[in-house]
Amino acid sequence: PLIALLGSSDRDLQEHSSAVIRNLSVNPENDPMIVQEGALPPLVKLLSSGDKRVEEQAAGALRNLSVTAANKSRLVQLDAVPALVTLLSSPHDEVQGQASMVLQNLSKAPDCRAIVVQQGGLPPLIALLWSFNEVVQEHAAGVVANLSVNAENARLIVEEGGMPLLIGLLRSPNESVQEQAAIAIRNLSVEQENEVKIMEEGGIPPLLALLRFNNEAFQRQGTVTLRNLSVHEENKIKIVQEGGIPLLVGLLRSPDRLIQQHSAGILRNLSVHAENCTKIIQASGLLPLVALLRSPDTVIQEEALVTLRNLSAQPDGRLEVVREGGLSALVGLLRSPQQNLQEQAAATVRNLSSDDAVKAKFVQEGGLVPLVQLMEAPNVITQEHVVATLANLSMDQRNDEPIVQAGSLSSLLGLLRSPIDATVEHAAISLRNLSTNADVKEKLVAKGGLAPLAELLRSPNVATREHGAVCLRNLSVLPENQGRIVDEGALPMLIDLLYADSDQLKLEAAVTLQNLSMRQGNEVLMVRDGAIPALVPLLSSEEREAQEASSATLSNLSAQLDHDARIVKAGSLPPLVKLLLSPHVPIQENASGLLRNLTAYNADVKLRAFEAGAIPPLVSLLRTRERLVLQNSMATLRNLSFHPEIKAKLVEDGAMPSMVALLNSADSEVQEHAAATLRNCMAD
Repeated sequence: PLIALLGSSDRDLQEHSSAVIRNLSVNPENDPMIVQEGALPPLVKLLSSGDKRVEEQAAGALRNLSVTAANKSRLVQLDAVPALVTLLSSPHDEVQGQASMVLQNLSKAPDCRAIVVQQGGLPPLIALLWSFNEVVQEHAAGVVANLSVNAENARLIVEEGGMPLLIGLLRSPNESVQEQAAIAIRNLSVEQENEVKIMEEGGIPPLLALLRFNNEAFQRQGTVTLRNLSVHEENKIKIVQEGGIPLLVGLLRSPDRLIQQHSAGILRNLSVHAENCTKIIQASGLLPLVALLRSPDTVIQEEALVTLRNLSAQPDGRLEVVREGGLSALVGLLRSPQQNLQEQAAATVRNLSSDDAVKAKFVQEGGLVPLVQLMEAPNVITQEHVVATLANLSMDQRNDEPIVQAGSLSSLLGLLRSPIDATVEHAAISLRNLSTNADVKEKLVAKGGLAPLAELLRSPNVATREHGAVCLRNLSVLPENQGRIVDEGALPMLIDLLYADSDQLKLEAAVTLQNLSMRQGNEVLMVRDGAIPALVPLLSSEEREAQEASSATLSNLSAQLDHDARIVKAGSLPPLVKLLLSPHVPIQENASGLLRNLTAYNADVKLRAFEAGAIPPLVSLLRTRERLVLQNSMATLRNLSFHPEIKAKLVEDGAMPSMVALLNSADSEVQEHAAATLRNCMAD
């Protein structure tokens, strides 16, 4: 009977019967019976009665009945949406409010959202955001919030002018209105084109104000929205200008994980700028961020971790992270089963390890073993961060032994063949640093390190080639390695490096060749592979070390009788003569020794040395106190004095008094060479 009264033509009966059903439907247990008795069709029909009282009661009943998914679907099939949209334009607040409530329930279903928009629901809904009735505002904003989940709807809401109204409602004295507006703004902020618009419409200050509420729902909506907005550069600036950093740092301590996550996420976005890193540190953000590294929620861990990674990229942030206990937490995350956490932890440790004060501390915290284990990680980016960290740590010689004991050598050598250039370079740097240690030299060779290190000399990366050359230079100091390096085929590549554009590469190759040339048998191979014409130009280098290395190597090579002509042919005499006057004793020793060997037998070389102007600098060196330089200079003059033209020049250049004085030298070899030279000069 009650349902039948809904179809009465009497307005009073319609009102009272729908009011009774409205009251009964407050109890969810009654809803199935009301629907089964056929109440929905007449109630929908009454939405268009034209009577304010009937429409209010019918919409009120439908509000209660539209909670369940099944009834939502039934109401859509009964074409309730067009009638409800019409009621949004009613002149009566009560009707507007009830219609908005029904649509708020219906619009929670995706298929209903499209129908509300298709039926022209957006313009009246947005108009109701202006309402002076807070109930109407709340539920109209609620419908808009539900509709804004859809990207196309979000675009239409902005086009219809909804954004500034929703932002205005964030300042409403009614918290329910604020909450619905915040949800809508959150959904709009997902769309990239709205990020700046929200800021331009003045949305950031009221969103930050939500964070000040002692209300987790508000804080959740505010942080989620600001997280979306903080991706854009202009919004980053505005958030900081409006005092957002201290608020966000405070919310890191929230008991709500979603608030923690998004607060850390916003700080993560802000921290890409160095000046914001300083502000986060000044706002005491490090301690709560470090605490979040131990969160049971891996998403929160990652947000905090990336923020700390950005902070640790700043020199003033590194020690602060360590002081707040960050190292032990980071070491723990290196052991995480989550690859993303491993990667970010390794990147953060990489930043920290560039500070000299942190290098030893990291090792003390037990970080080496998990770090070295990550060199076998499947993530190539993680591998790069790990080897870069080892490159930093290995700059402190105190870490050499611990790094090797952690089992790093095999992995480092393996990564020299990585397809990632940066990984290869950092592995090479690590090995370069470690190879200065005498014990490590032996272990590197024992691990088969010579072949991959020699292969680095072919790298297209100049820095990598240099690191490989330095490693071989360090290893070539040991006599037992001088043959092994040649056996691994490094000799031609080292000689090729003497033609490199990089002066440093030339130097490293020259010093390595100097060491290799000290082993008997290598001289022949070096000359065969073209070392002489590659070394001679370095005699004219402006770099003292290059002059020293090239002159020493050529001096060693000149010990072979058939090499002297090649060395002279390569144009060595003019630069050698200049090097005799070098202010550096080792270079004088090498140059005079090389010239001594070159002029020992070949008459043509003697004359060419004379023509190159060798006599004056040799004569001046007779006054040196350096024993080896004096021996070489006197012996060279002895060699030259066999030539008739040179005898006269020796007398002319005033060499005789110095040689006579050397007859009283305490060095018997010098005495002998001086006496022989004088004898040659006086002979007819």
